[in-house]
Amino acid sequence: MAAVTAGCAARVTVCGSLARHTTPVAARHCRDWARRLNALLGVRVAVYGTPPHDPCLLVANHRSYIDITVLGAQQPSVFVAKSELAGWPLLGRAARLGATIFVRREDERSRRETRAAIAAVLRAGVAVVNFAEGTTSRAPALRPLRPGGFKLAAEMGLPVVPVAVEYDDPEDAWVGDDTFARHFLAQFAKPEVRATVSYGPRLAGNDPDELRRATERWLRGELARLGGTGGGRG
Repeated sequence: MAAVTAGCAARVTVCGSLARHTTPVAARHCRDWARRLNALLGVRVAVYGTPPHDPCLLVANHRSYIDITVLGAQQPSVFVAKSELAGWPLLGRAARLGATIFVRREDERSRRETRAAIAAVLRAGVAVVNFAEGTTSRAPALRPLRPGGFKLAAEMGLPVVPVAVEYDDPEDAWVGDDTFARHFLAQFAKPEVRATVSYGPRLAGNDPDELRRATERWLRGELARLGGTGGGRG
């Protein structure tokens, strides 16, 4: 994992030195990184629906750090992540080079800056993935979604696409006080990790509250369905 991540970071750095480090280029490098990492770590992903290839806000539920490679492998995109990730060894540097938008959710100024950064990425023609719950939860739960991204989508007239992420093994969720190192070693000691990604309908409108409610309704229904089939339908 370290070698693949370092290699991706090096390629993006080279692009930056050649003045080619645009947001779309960084997003494509991160997609390739996620695909290689999934193959290396035995992450098998079943996909239902069609990943969008135009600028939109992808609102996903959040189970684990594994969600980043599971979703990142589907299309070039930029993630909104908690600010702590920026300080992680290696992964933090890779995230910064991948144009990740870092947010301190308890800080109003940081939330405003995050909305401006999301708008800039969308204007550059790249989709943004937002884990609007703000933290992870265990299946089949869905925490209330934070409203900021929906306000931005309504203002910009861009669609919101809900995305459900679920795992066959409930222990794949990283929740509570579990440490990253223990969880990572336990998960990837297994022969494989099986995940399901399901893309919902394109939701649009100028009422952010209705966008949020519609997204929550779809996610709750889809997660209940996926949870009833062990995380997958195939």
